[in-house]
Amino acid sequence: MGLPAWGPLRWIRKIAPASPRGVCRLGLLLLLSGFAVLTPSPGAADVLAAPTSAEIYADRMAYIEKGEIYVAEGHVRIEQSGRSLSADWMAVSLLTRRGLARGHVRLVDGDQHATAEAMSFDFDSLTGEMIDGEVDSGELGFKVHGQELQRVSQNKYRLKAGGLTTCDCPESEDRLPWKLEVGSADLKLGGYGQARNSTLEVLGVPVAWIPWLMFPMKTERETGLLAPELGIGGRAGFELGFPLFWAPRNDLGVVVTPIYDKNRGFRIAGQVDYLLGEHSGGLIAGTYVNDRTASPQTPYSENRWALLIEHDQFLPRGWRAKVNVKAISDNAFPNDFDEYGVFRRSLFLRSQAFLFKTFGTTGRAGFVGSLNYADELQNPLGLDRDKTLLHRLPDLSARLLPGPMVGFAKLGILPSFDTQYSYFFQRDNPQSVDPTAPLGPDLSFLDAGIDPRLGAADPTRGDGIFEPGEPMLQHGSKLTFFPRLSRPISLGPWARLVPEVGYAETLYDGNRQGFAERGVASARVDLRTSLLGEAALGEGLLGSHLMEPFVRYVWIQTRNQSNTPVFVPASPVPQYRLRQLDAENYLVDPSDRIPNASRLAVGVENSFRVSRADGGPPWLQANLWLSFEHDFDQPDDAGRFIVGGVGDLGPHLSARASLTWDAEENAIDEGIASLMYRVGDWGLLRAPYLSAMYRYVRVPPRIASLSEPAVNQLDLGAGLRISDRFLLRYGLVYSLDDGERLAQSGTLLYASRCRCFNIGFDVVEDRTRDVFFRLRYSITGLGSQNGDPFAEGVGLLSDEGF
Repeated sequence: MGLPAWGPLRWIRKIAPASPRGVCRLGLLLLLSGFAVLTPSPGAADVLAAPTSAEIYADRMAYIEKGEIYVAEGHVRIEQSGRSLSADWMAVSLLTRRGLARGHVRLVDGDQHATAEAMSFDFDSLTGEMIDGEVDSGELGFKVHGQELQRVSQNKYRLKAGGLTTCDCPESEDRLPWKLEVGSADLKLGGYGQARNSTLEVLGVPVAWIPWLMFPMKTERETGLLAPELGIGGRAGFELGFPLFWAPRNDLGVVVTPIYDKNRGFRIAGQVDYLLGEHSGGLIAGTYVNDRTASPQTPYSENRWALLIEHDQFLPRGWRAKVNVKAISDNAFPNDFDEYGVFRRSLFLRSQAFLFKTFGTTGRAGFVGSLNYADELQNPLGLDRDKTLLHRLPDLSARLLPGPMVGFAKLGILPSFDTQYSYFFQRDNPQSVDPTAPLGPDLSFLDAGIDPRLGAADPTRGDGIFEPGEPMLQHGSKLTFFPRLSRPISLGPWARLVPEVGYAETLYDGNRQGFAERGVASARVDLRTSLLGEAALGEGLLGSHLMEPFVRYVWIQTRNQSNTPVFVPASPVPQYRLRQLDAENYLVDPSDRIPNASRLAVGVENSFRVSRADGGPPWLQANLWLSFEHDFDQPDDAGRFIVGGVGDLGPHLSARASLTWDAEENAIDEGIASLMYRVGDWGLLRAPYLSAMYRYVRVPPRIASLSEPAVNQLDLGAGLRISDRFLLRYGLVYSLDDGERLAQSGTLLYASRCRCFNIGFDVVEDRTRDVFFRLRYSITGLGSQNGDPFAEGVGLLSDEGF
């Protein structure tokens, strides 16, 4: 039914004053009065506009001169700027500016929506009292109801005999996943709520009575109790924590968690995250426990702790600093406390601080200054070699990438330059820690062996070969200058030749040898061509193939190397694949013992793409590389063949693979292959995927004598969602040589259909902590969290550790 347009504002002004002359409440008498005669409007409906620029729409309307009351019936609606009130029946006094509404009362103010059986209201602000009222706070996510519900202002409510929840359940749902029933409450949307005589109900069952409660009702971080944390199994046996969140400022948050550990007693954990200015900020986390399991026989004291610091600081003039600190009280800490289990894979726990900047509009020049400190984790406390480790305090480096420079530009020569200074600090003399250990060649390291617990029984002790973890004998300074010159040459439209020569001079000052110097001459020649082919493949597909055959030669010759200290030993497991794929890794080798080399590599790099003529996502994208390299300075080594690739086939399949073949030994050095298949939605099954990764590494014989001859393992993973209610993930790491599970983990999460909470658990099993169970649950549906119910990280499979 349409509404008339007959100038109601001018009509009202003729018979009613524009400002109130008093305030009183319309009562039950007006609701039941029969003297308000309702007559049909001259048109389809009547429209009234209050002096406040509000408008009233109704099917029928009558005027009572005494009290200047308008009574409206049938689709009554008051509209003001940004808000409205509607009901079946309504009466408004222009004298008192008060009104009364009954029957399907509905109030809309921004994203807030309220409903009631009846409401007494202020005509200008639409505040007032509701009978059997309900409020939906919109983006904040709260739903409030009360037998008596007063709207004090736009965001303030008082209620009696009501409750609140974040569950958005169907009306037919008679038991909410959770709600807080209150005797009375004062609520401020976007602020805090205070409730008295409250009962927490879960699925309609009362679980806790709370005489007084204060809680935040906004999406910004607020001080309060967080969901308890529960862990079962592992080294702790049983853990229960009650996190307290404190938000003293918008740019600072503190979480303090008292934790009961069944085996070790009470401990305290904390986390501080902060912002400094627009871009800078960081995170500080740690824990402390007075461990009641400690004794004179344990390799740790009763005072055990961990500290983690991450900070990123943007400085003036383009400078930037980063700090990454990882410190623990003892080497057994990662094994005893499950949330620090990510460090169990580390041989060393490294702490670093960086200061860096790039210069020029292209960032061609750069500087990095750092402090590097390491904590050895391979051995128990008392046998570890922390005091003999070399720490770089400081480490300063600068680099100039190849590019034009005055004096060279006319010749087409592109200079580049690298320099680095390091001071290697050692807390104690290695020989004082293990006085019976033999010295290594060139007095470079203490040949104490890999495992100090074995002593003379360690086959790597006194073998004359440096093994990871053996102490270096010298500390001191090292300064390197490495200038290079390259000259790109175009050989017509098909080929490009880039020769480069360089010389690295390194100066040493060791505590045993004093001053020493070493020179490393290098040359590199890269010849490459590019061939591009394109073709129509039919069915709306266009194919392209970019092929780049190459020949590369690298020459390295050292001078006076055997007479210098060794601060950085050569890697015991050569990184053949990384160096063969990028010759730069040969030239910037940081080791103090670099072998001479005369390496020739030939190969081809391919890029494949199959795109759709309609401009849709590509059907295929893949890169494939093959190369063979031989070192003429190593006549006993025939060389290595490397093949690898990475690609995506449509939106469902991704694959990566690489294989390194030792032609001399006729054996695989390293192989890795991974596959990810995303099945696509199928009925109730959402985002299912399957993943697999195979890894093989041949271990050098001298290390294999203490471990396995090879790393030969398979990683499997799977996950899916069932509708938007369940999420499942599973991962397995399996040793093919031993036929043994190395680790497995699974996650199951349930999201309520009312989208107001998640609950689930993680189960993890590995060789160091047996089976560990962790309960997960959280309240959702607040603020902007109304999209994906599993948007937050779920399960240990998505965690990077602490």
